[in-house]
Amino acid sequence: MNKLLIVMVVMALTACGKHSSDTTAFASDTDDVIVLNACLQRELFNECMKALPAGPQATKYNDWDEVVSECRQGARYMAKRARRFVPPECEGQ
Repeated sequence: MNKLLIVMVVMALTACGKHSSDTTAFASDTDDVIVLNACLQRELFNECMKALPAGPQATKYNDWDEVVSECRQGARYMAKRARRFVPPECEGQ
């Protein structure tokens, strides 16, 4: 029982610390920080929108907004890069 309690406490404490998903937690310098490549994001978003079939002329629901949102989110996710690989003029938020 005591071993189980100790393991649970250790797991809880490690869960409260910094994680590698925190982009600045383990960055050795500013070139290792993950940033958004806005130029790439724009290109990916446009490619996604061009790949879609023609949208409906009139809809009862706002489904097309969900499609655009998915393209936007996908492009943002795929455009994340280490700062050293992003040109300064393309660095986004």
